[in-house]
Amino acid sequence: MRILILGSWLVSSVIIGTAIFSTPYMRWVLAGGAVEGPIESLVVFGIGAVLCGCPWFLALTLPVSAKTRQIAFAVISIVIAIAFFIPISTGSDFSIGLNTIFAVFAIWVAYPCTRVFK
Repeated sequence: MRILILGSWLVSSVIIGTAIFSTPYMRWVLAGGAVEGPIESLVVFGIGAVLCGCPWFLALTLPVSAKTRQIAFAVISIVIAIAFFIPISTGSDFSIGLNTIFAVFAIWVAYPCTRVFK
């Protein structure tokens, strides 16, 4: 079950990261044309992904009897990340950050909502 939870965190992070780094400015950053460097931006994103991974950590700490809840959270978090891919990747400067915050917030809210899965 740990592999599923960690895989869900990784897939969700990759989906949101791909959306962020596919925006025009972030493509420019990755090409080395901006003040920020590509490595610096990727490291900061990685730190953000770890800090925003609190719900996955909590899902890992659930007892073995909460297997259905863990599976539900893993699937729901990936679905939320997919749902926010287009709004993040095609947004204007302000909406990119706002949709990223909404995606993370939705995943954080989804974790306690999975209590209905016993």
